[in-house]
Amino acid sequence: MPQNDLEIRVEFLENTVAGLAGLPQQVQDLSTQFLQLREDIRADISGVRGEVGGLRDELHGVRDDLRGEVHGVRDDLRGEMHDIRDELRGEMHGVRDEL
Repeated sequence: MPQNDLEIRVEFLENTVAGLAGLPQQVQDLSTQFLQLREDIRADISGVRGEVGGLRDELHGVRDDLRGEVHGVRDDLRGEMHDIRDELRGEMHGVRDEL
């Protein structure tokens, strides 16, 4: 009986070792996949950084354009306010002269 038990144990160990024999290749395959994934992620992140940089530059351009437009509108309003003020002064002088 002990011989039979030993044969069963040896057969079990042989099956276990046979199953483990493929592990080095599987680990190598996974390592290769992880390296490829890392390279892909780096490339994607670099692309996103480039796009964000482009958007940032575009946003700065829009901001500068808006500032220019706001300054133009402000200057136009100031000019109109001066014209209205001068017109009102003229009318007030005319009313005063009439009185």
